[in-house]
Amino acid sequence: MEQRIYKPAYSFEFYFAILLAFSVVGAIFIGWYFGFNVFIPEVLLVGIMFLFFILQLPITFIRQIEFRYDGFLIKRYLLPEKMEYYTNIVDVHDTSIKISRITYTFKPLFVKNANGLFRIIDGLVSEGKINRHQFSGEISRHNQTYRHAILPSGIIAIILWAFLQYTYPSLQNYFGKTGFILLFLPISLLVSSLIKAKETP
Repeated sequence: MEQRIYKPAYSFEFYFAILLAFSVVGAIFIGWYFGFNVFIPEVLLVGIMFLFFILQLPITFIRQIEFRYDGFLIKRYLLPEKMEYYTNIVDVHDTSIKISRITYTFKPLFVKNANGLFRIIDGLVSEGKINRHQFSGEISRHNQTYRHAILPSGIIAIILWAFLQYTYPSLQNYFGKTGFILLFLPISLLVSSLIKAKETP
């Protein structure tokens, strides 16, 4: 089998998102250092979102993937090279690939040539290098679980948010509408985990 190499072509939007994330998080830390009040819901929410994006970069920012006979070598900009075997592929769904415990997402908005990667994978499946039966459907189940968790999470967050607003009126200026989102995010993660645990045999 000839070696195949995939090099992600990251879009302008991706690099702009990186620049924006570092700028916002940096501004928050600088503001905190100089004594500005950055601990307000709107600032915290934006900061947490961009910080989460930054923390994923060392893993997901890929320079190239070299497909070999029994596996593929992942070369990243910020971390050492990592060899994965085809048997380690847990699932492939839409624009995502789950390898072991890490899910790599190649959305067309950020990766202009994402379809090239999936063409290579389809070719490896056709050649028998990757067994389609090893795809567990985990990514699809995860997305479905999260969709099922949205409604109960929203109801719980609204009730808790209203309770806090009524019980502690002084929080209204600090814990306004954005506070609902800050409550919804951890609650949705908890509810998703409970649903997933219930569905797991």
